[in-house]
Order: sequence, then structure tokens, then C-alpha cells
Amino acid sequence: MRTYVKRHGWRRLMAIVLVPFLGSALIAGIKTVLTDQVSGAGKAAVATLVGGDEARSVPLRLGDAPLVATVTTGGMCEPGTGRLVRDEGAASRIPGEKLNSPSTGPFLSASAEVLLQGTSAQAVLLKNMRVVVDLRSPPTGVIVAQRSECGGGVDSRPFEVDIEPGGAKLTPKAGRKLLRPGVAPPPNVVVEDGLSGRSYAVEPVEFPFAVTMSDPELFDITASVTTCDCLWHLELDWQSAGRTGTAVINNSGKPFRTSSAPFLRCDIRSKPIKCGT
Repeated sequence: MRTYVKRHGWRRLMAIVLVPFLGSALIAGIKTVLTDQVSGAGKAAVATLVGGDEARSVPLRLGDAPLVATVTTGGMCEPGTGRLVRDEGAASRIPGEKLNSPSTGPFLSASAEVLLQGTSAQAVLLKNMRVVVDLRSPPTGVIVAQRSECGGGVDSRPFEVDIEPGGAKLTPKAGRKLLRPGVAPPPNVVVEDGLSGRSYAVEPVEFPFAVTMSDPELFDITASVTTCDCLWHLELDWQSAGRTGTAVINNSGKPFRTSSAPFLRCDIRSKPIKCGT
């Protein structure tokens, strides 16, 4: 080092030592500034767009609301739920075991199951639920998912989310009620056999609903899109024991992501993979 200093001087040595450090610090600082410029739903939207999410089922605490939500995404039976890839040719080159891997592409979901449960025996009135669109982008690529046997949901409150421009509406749909063993069905209903058991159709039901710890409600939310790659979340108005509030329901802190890109089901047993509508 002494020889180097004598030949080149202290300033040259300090430049060699400090410039890489200062460069890294500067880059980190720029990243921090850019991140801080995008906050709230916008920050979550950026994170979702660049990385996508796994299919998951996790509890979600809703702020100070006396409620716990369990949000389940990734029902591969729903058209529009799968991995986003560049095109059908790219899909056919994916190894079968990688079809649902995060390395394949971002995860998009056309549906979400939301289980809402009180935290005590005190009833919580669920007054209203609405959809909020965080970001709209043009659809790109294709969505791919593995072919699988699918059955309809039962004992849930089905709703459709319209997230088209000028829409953003939550509409109740007809559902199915599971017939418990030994329990007779109501009169004048048609009972059908399914993968989950015997069930019958029930009429659409609007908000409000009431829940407790022992009496939850399961909402089956299906998103409807035709012209966008959209990020969205739900807002729930609640009331209990003289308190009121609004809770945000999302995908573990990130918005749900739904796209109108073409949807393909893939047969991973064929070599190469065969995908089609």
C-alpha cells in the first residue's frame, strides 16, 4: 500500500475505495425515493405487477374490525386463473412440473373465496361490500393452467365483481346449498348430485349479513373483465356493539389481479405440453 500511495497518491486510493461504496449508496437511495413516491395501493400494485403471487389461503386481520377474514385464491377450475406467459408457443415449452411455478410467470386469479368470521360471540353486521379498482392496464400474453376436474361451490354466497370501466359493481348470484345427511330438502327444490355431495339451488342474497365466531359466512367472489389487466380489492362496511368501520380485503396486502387475456388449459401429460381453450 505504501508503494501504491507513493506512486499514485492518497486521492487515487480514496477514490478506488469510496466510489463503489458511494455508488451503491446512491442506487439504494434512488430506489428508496422511487419506492416512497408510490404508496398505499399504488405500491402494492407495482409489487404485484412485477412479481405476481402464489395461490394461497391465509388469514387476514382486518385492522380494528372484530373480524377475521380467510382469503383463498387460486381455484384453477375458474377460467382466467393461472400463470401469465408471453404466448401459446411459450406455454408449450414449459416443463409440466413448472406450469404453476412462480418462475413461469405472475399468478392471476379470476376468483377469491372470502370467509368472514367474528372474533367473539358478539354479532357483527356486514352492512355492505364494494369493489375498488386500483389499476387498469391493457391485457397482454395468455393465461395458462393445468387441466383438472372441477366442481361447483356449495354453501357460499356467490357474488360477481364487474371491474370494467364505468362498472366496479358487486352483484349477488344464485348459489347452491349443501344438503346435510339426514336432513330433508325444502319443498319444491331440485336436488342434484355433485363432487361435494347433494345440493339444491338458492336465490341470490344481497347484503347485509351477520356473523359471529361460531357462525361465519363464505363469500365466493368471481371477477368479470373483458378489456383489461386489472388490480382490485374489496372494502367491507361493518357495525358491531355501537362501533362502525370499513375493512380492506385483499390478497395478503396486495390487490387481486385479474386479466381478460386469453385463457388456455394445458395437458401436462403430453410431451410437449398441449394447451387449448
